[in-house]
Amino acid sequence: NKENFDNHKLFVGDTSILQKYAQHADRISDLERPVVPVTGAAYAVIYLDSPILTALDFVDLPGYSNDEADNQKAEFVQNIADAFIYLSSFNGFMSGDDMVYLPTLIDKLNLLEVNEKKEPLANLFIVCTHVHAISADSKPRQDVVEEILTAAAKRIKPVVAGVLDTATRRYGLPVTHDMLRKRMFGFAVDNSVADIRSSFLSELTRYAGDIMPRATLGK
Repeated sequence: NKENFDNHKLFVGDTSILQKYAQHADRISDLERPVVPVTGAAYAVIYLDSPILTALDFVDLPGYSNDEADNQKAEFVQNIADAFIYLSSFNGFMSGDDMVYLPTLIDKLNLLEVNEKKEPLANLFIVCTHVHAISADSKPRQDVVEEILTAAAKRIKPVVAGVLDTATRRYGLPVTHDMLRKRMFGFAVDNSVADIRSSFLSELTRYAGDIMPRATLGK
């Protein structure tokens, strides 16, 4: 609705305006800080030329536990999202706040069924980020990432047991801890880890290009 958009827009431009207007105030340098403070801005709508965006809209949210406003934004979208991509840095992957919020996200996942075949957890991606910064001096980086993911899965097992039991009842088939482990991926933008991030990109493509469209058409 263009009229609604025009009535609410504050700024229009290229992605460089995100650097100035879409960061927390304490993370902006004096040179980047707007001359006139902006109040009331809640969302930035970004249009990019990417094939995957013909199938999906991505809503990028602030992390939990920065402040209450950020928490409220994240919790609001939990109730309308078809899938969740949960990001956690490798140096604290699945610890602290992650162990609080992940069970809630699992509990809010939409039930996925494609041609009468159920796809539990296919709309959940738990991503270990910044893996390019992991030292590869003593062993291959891929091996280190797998160790991090496996250790994290073991650590959260007692925390997610209840929501996996609930998912099992909803789907009418076992939704197991091993299935949850397979929803964990390593990722970084750096091309040095292209082999590590390939599994995440492959699964996201499968979800966007196959599972989600067929699940939607089957409703």
